[in-house]
Amino acid sequence: MRNIYIYILLSLLVVSCFESKKKENIISIDTNRIKTIKLDEVFSKIEINPLYTNDLSLISGIDKVIHWNNEFYIFDDRQKAILIFDENGRFSRKLRNVGRGPGQYLDIADFTINPYNNNIEFVDGRSLYIYDKFARFIKKIEIVNDKLKAVNRLEIINNDIIFFVYHSSSNICVFYSRKSNKILDIKNIYPLWVKENLQFAAENGLYRSENEINFFEAFSNKVYKVVENDFILKYEWDFGKYNFEFDLPPLSDLIKSTKGEYIIKNWESITHNYIFLFRHNIENNKYIFTDFFFNGEPSTLLYNKISQKYLMFRGNLSKSIYLSPVIFWGEEKLAIFIEPKNLKEMPKDLFSEANQKIIDKVNISDNQIILTLSFKKNLLENIH
Repeated sequence: MRNIYIYILLSLLVVSCFESKKKENIISIDTNRIKTIKLDEVFSKIEINPLYTNDLSLISGIDKVIHWNNEFYIFDDRQKAILIFDENGRFSRKLRNVGRGPGQYLDIADFTINPYNNNIEFVDGRSLYIYDKFARFIKKIEIVNDKLKAVNRLEIINNDIIFFVYHSSSNICVFYSRKSNKILDIKNIYPLWVKENLQFAAENGLYRSENEINFFEAFSNKVYKVVENDFILKYEWDFGKYNFEFDLPPLSDLIKSTKGEYIIKNWESITHNYIFLFRHNIENNKYIFTDFFFNGEPSTLLYNKISQKYLMFRGNLSKSIYLSPVIFWGEEKLAIFIEPKNLKEMPKDLFSEANQKIIDKVNISDNQIILTLSFKKNLLENIH
């Protein structure tokens, strides 16, 4: 399915830009007000920075990216490695220490950066591993016990509390204390029947936004804030008749009675009649960026927290973003980590002469390219 959406034509975007209604944590989006505009009406600049490629820095695939202290930390699941590059794409160092010896590990399920000491922390399914920012081993902490089978997602709430998730049929959420070296609580956001019947995991559904930890699922339009021992509804997207109300009749009855088979058997209908399969949901101080399936294809939403205005677009750019790691780079830019083949298929007139020369030198077998899209100044303030 990933190969369906590899072609990128950035000449046109279908875009909606207008003000939303926000009430009691609900952000209302009108999906009907869509118009076609040119790319240069949305983005003021397109920049490219290849990630340096040699035998040591070669990336098999990018599963997660964190931008921290002017560097990109890239998780490569196939290599069981974390590679670090500077903002210009120059390779800096690599954490890969697979084995059974002291300080070694057999897998990496997820990683994060500890904002209090800059350490790299990751889980292998059972334990927490801590390395310093130079990829030197510090310690290992066993997490699982008789009540907890595994953990495969993590984020750091504060100096003491770590939040783990076990993505399974039960989707267990764990609050763990470093100071007491024990699990404080185990909870679920959704009823057990939901995760048993809706096996759709979001891409990096657990993420940090400034000093907050947020959590969302691919099947839900709700985003939660994770605090020391609980979850708080942060906001809820309201798409009107396109809301996928999995927890309300008649949809909930159909999902329960068929053990989720209703979704699979009616996949085309579901992805056309509902907004479904949220993949990214990232934030900075100004924007929320999210994407999902709408009318049978990936669509993208950029929401301004201050003005409460937004852009909603779909097309080949949305398809490529949906399948690529994407992060905010500062307040006004998106960084998309795109495959070289996809970059070479973009129309040449989109790039400056200098950038086109860089593209021409890129080989298909090279590392991914950082495609940076800069939003036009006051984009979501002045368009009505």
